[in-house]
Amino acid sequence: MFQVGRAGGIRLTAGGGRDFGAEWTPDGRELIYSSERPFFDLYRRAADASRPAEPLLTGTYDRYTGAVSRDGRLFAFVLSVPGGAELWTVQLRGAPVAARYFGNGFNLAHPILSPDGRWMAYDSDESGRVEVYAQSFPDPQRKRWKVSPTNGSEPMWTQGGRELVYRKGDTVMAVSIDLQNGRSGPPRALFAGSYPDNPGWTRPRSYDVTPDGERFLMTKLPAGLPRPRINVVLNWFDELRAKVPR
Repeated sequence: MFQVGRAGGIRLTAGGGRDFGAEWTPDGRELIYSSERPFFDLYRRAADASRPAEPLLTGTYDRYTGAVSRDGRLFAFVLSVPGGAELWTVQLRGAPVAARYFGNGFNLAHPILSPDGRWMAYDSDESGRVEVYAQSFPDPQRKRWKVSPTNGSEPMWTQGGRELVYRKGDTVMAVSIDLQNGRSGPPRALFAGSYPDNPGWTRPRSYDVTPDGERFLMTKLPAGLPRPRINVVLNWFDELRAKVPR
């Protein structure tokens, strides 16, 4: 954990497995994150490191972080199950009771509840590409619609729920939301740059934004750093035969 404007930081986790996807509780006192032990389980830890990490949910399937509700009562997360990735919630006050919210056989990711707790935004690959959706909560059957007309991932609510921002590659997009009727306006680009995104249900959110939507915290690639590239080699057996002496 780093304090804005100061050098250095505090290491909150230690061990052989991976810890990632830390999410703040609204009061800033705790962090919830995924920890590999050996499955990815959910753990909670005091932000000032005054107490050891405590298990929130453990089991035989991987659990990936989403976000804490604005009232601090629920935590939305992704449960990896055979055939897809589902959206679940868990109570943060009292016994940590988990409940399945929605699954459709595809890979759903980055769930986040609206400030009023009536809508869940997330991304899904059901169309063949990753798109942003919004859906009624807690009843997922009442209303659902696609927010991003083309690619989109990692949605976050701003302006009291009147706006959703999301990633579209290097670009941060914004769209107005009508919470009363469950509708969205046309998306508009806010800014773009060398900011890597994290589409995919096993990856944590790649950025953060203040509740008013005015300030963003991004990871920026250093100037001159080459982007990852995938090379596809066709007919590589023919190339191999040509290079191997007979």
